[in-house]
Amino acid sequence: MSINRSQIDRQVEEEQTFKIQRHPPNEDFFVTIRPGAVELLEELTKHSHTFIYSDLPRSEILDITYHLYLQQHPDTDWSDALALCVANIGIRGREDCVITSSGPKKLLGNLSEELDCPINHTWLIDRPNALVDFPCKLIPIPRFNGDMSDRHLFDLFEHIFIN
Repeated sequence: MSINRSQIDRQVEEEQTFKIQRHPPNEDFFVTIRPGAVELLEELTKHSHTFIYSDLPRSEILDITYHLYLQQHPDTDWSDALALCVANIGIRGREDCVITSSGPKKLLGNLSEELDCPINHTWLIDRPNALVDFPCKLIPIPRFNGDMSDRHLFDLFEHIFIN
């Protein structure tokens, strides 16, 4: 699953938005959770090796994932939440991409080798024009624009796990 800057810059509804505090403070940003993202991630982790692969730096992805986990499990100690978050969902960021003239390219082949998992068992849920080394392994979903009535991840969830 991919996290893109467009999903991070906008504050939409307070219950679905949280602030990531960075140091220095001028690098703070808001994250709006796309409807269905938490449910899809939780279900994917039950059935597969799940990674968030983004062209953001790993540190930002880890912050987002950690806050998502704490939001869903508010009684969890912060250090336990961080450990569980990292154990359940792998993180790949800009550092794991190849920088091309068109932007960062995600390398599913490297991820497949690292996990000792055939490329046929590797999929990327991302925007349709995502740069990836195996475009045939892309499950396209439209870019999230902050619309809290967005149903694309719920539709994908139903397609993967019900049909």
